[in-house]
Amino acid sequence: MRTRNVVREDLRKTVAKCKNTQSIETILKIAEIYRKVHDNATFEEVSELQWEQRLMINEVMNSTNTKIRNNFKNSRNL
Repeated sequence: MRTRNVVREDLRKTVAKCKNTQSIETILKIAEIYRKVHDNATFEEVSELQWEQRLMINEVMNSTNTKIRNNFKNSRNL
């Protein structure tokens, strides 16, 4: 598992490469939601909408990974 500092550095590099301001704002919003959810001091600040957004982000990321894996497996069986 990667350390927090390594992940932060990767995030900095990714954001530095983004040319679209809207993409950077979206990354920032997602990071803020996850920070609030996983920080005991700010967990109470999480709105119902933010909680639902977090669940949807997780669902999308998991389904995408599963879809890619299944497509790869299926293509190898041809």
